[in-house]
Amino acid sequence: MRKEFDIISYGDYEPILEEHEDIFAYIRTYKNEKLLVINNFYGKETIFKLPSQLNFDEYESNILISNYSNSSNEFKKIKLRPYESIVYHIEK
Repeated sequence: MRKEFDIISYGDYEPILEEHEDIFAYIRTYKNEKLLVINNFYGKETIFKLPSQLNFDEYESNILISNYSNSSNEFKKIKLRPYESIVYHIEK
């Protein structure tokens, strides 16, 4: 994937939801692209809610990779299943 998507190797890293007890999430930015990486490292469901200061309304998104075959395409608010990890590729 690194050869296909430069953003994986290059770009700025910004942690989000640092105070959330169950979720490790961050945004990687490179040129007009973003990766939204969301991880639930625990054996229980939890809710991810995109912080309001992050506005991706003008962007198109798709799931780049997930460990569940039916993860939600809607990334603004997600009920993460146990141990679910999703990477969204977001671009203008």
